[in-house]
Amino acid sequence: MEKVLLFNRKEVEIEAVVLINGEITEKYSERIEKDAYYVGGVYIGVVKKIYSESNAVFVDIGREKNGFLNYQDLGFQFSCFREYSKAFFNKKGGSVAFQYAKKVSPIPKRGLVSDFLKPNDMLFVQIKKDEERCKGNTLSASPVLASSFVIVIPFGEGVRISSRIRNNKDRERLTLFVRSFQIPKNYGLIIRTAAQGQSKEIIWEDIKKTINKWEKALFDINKKESKCVIPGMNLQQSLEDRIVANEFQQIINNDSQWNNKLVELKKNKYSNSPIITVYNKDINIFSKFDIYRRLEQLLGTFVALKFGHIVIEKTYARWNIDINSGSGQIYYSRRNKLSFLSGKKSEEIILEINLLAAKEISRQIILRNMGGYIWIDFITMSDINHLYQVRNLLISGLAIDRFNSVVHDFDRGGGIGVIRERVKKNLQLTTTTHCPTCCGTGKLEKLLIGREWLKNNISSLLLHYDGSIFLFVHEYFFDHLTKGWLFSYIWSWRWHYKRSIYVHKDFSLPMHGFRIEDNKGGVLRENYMVK
Repeated sequence: MEKVLLFNRKEVEIEAVVLINGEITEKYSERIEKDAYYVGGVYIGVVKKIYSESNAVFVDIGREKNGFLNYQDLGFQFSCFREYSKAFFNKKGGSVAFQYAKKVSPIPKRGLVSDFLKPNDMLFVQIKKDEERCKGNTLSASPVLASSFVIVIPFGEGVRISSRIRNNKDRERLTLFVRSFQIPKNYGLIIRTAAQGQSKEIIWEDIKKTINKWEKALFDINKKESKCVIPGMNLQQSLEDRIVANEFQQIINNDSQWNNKLVELKKNKYSNSPIITVYNKDINIFSKFDIYRRLEQLLGTFVALKFGHIVIEKTYARWNIDINSGSGQIYYSRRNKLSFLSGKKSEEIILEINLLAAKEISRQIILRNMGGYIWIDFITMSDINHLYQVRNLLISGLAIDRFNSVVHDFDRGGGIGVIRERVKKNLQLTTTTHCPTCCGTGKLEKLLIGREWLKNNISSLLLHYDGSIFLFVHEYFFDHLTKGWLFSYIWSWRWHYKRSIYVHKDFSLPMHGFRIEDNKGGVLRENYMVK
């Protein structure tokens, strides 16, 4: 399996795709912003409101929307962090080294958040999930520090090895390494999958670097104006983390500065060096390798298969995926269709289509970064062996996923549910925007309501403006306002207000939008006629 990373830097945005055997499997995009909030960042939070109905609190971390902290996300180390925070923010704990902080017994698994947190309490929190729609960040009150090869757990105990390392020799080798490490007090460790094949010195260096980063951040808190303790990893840093873990065989990019950093990493940490190709910064990597066109085909509502197609729709609560046996976009000719169907029973044809769909759906789930509950409605199969084949193919396709997912069993109707960890925004939310005509509602106001709303705007304007007004509207609304000539709405408004009101078409405006100008072309008012 060959993995290739394409990294495309633009003036205000970074884009990246991962190709596996030439097929686009992952796509990322991120705006270049200063002091942005990323998943994994640690912040000083202030409790603003206790939401007893959900057993949670809203926490201010410096963003427009408050973060959401549930009781279950307080974490096993919360009681230790709470005691340390009290001393630290009272300026008693600033001089005390973290490794000498007091440990206390953990909070119960079930309890009330109001018993442990009150409004205006200060605490350390970590961003667990990105903002989505009207919701703020999901937070955790027991921060952990992820690096290239280990996860450092403040106030944790012992050392664990990732369950994804299944090779017994590797587990034994890493266990011997861990026993020889002198890990400071008040720290626990998880050895990550990327540590496979790495030397003892590199892993120990990574542990020391991460612990020092945390303790230095605590020491520097009083010097900072922002609430950020440790910023989360942006897209470029998270890709570097994966590169260090030898995940890619080839890297293609157009950023010479990032390439110098990769060369430096290559000298220090790589065991298997990928092939690095650098293009001029003026060359758009995605355009050169035809990525934009391929993404346009992959990210539509309808995705073609060799035979049949799948329909992917996002609702507020879940993703819905439907498999249809209609003609795909690849097999145009009748001859190809007949060759696919020839000599096969109907059950075999249905299995073939469902297997094609299962393979493509596993790729689409990772590519679109679908999170939460995903409902897949396969074509109904009666043979239990066929059901196992389709489900196993779906599971094996999701095995390469970096986020955890659970695939349920088929129900009687031929549907299957998948629950996937939601951490970052799905690709649909990062590549689309609200419709300027309906403001994302999918509905337009009726002409009657729009007309009255426009009349109210004109009335309020004429209270403090004495001159003539020039009204610009879309052709759709222009016809409605001018229909009937002397008996039209525009003429009735002229008689009513005793003013000169002129109406003109403007095709640049949304269907229910308007602009009012004075006789010199100055804009007096501009708005959408939607609520």
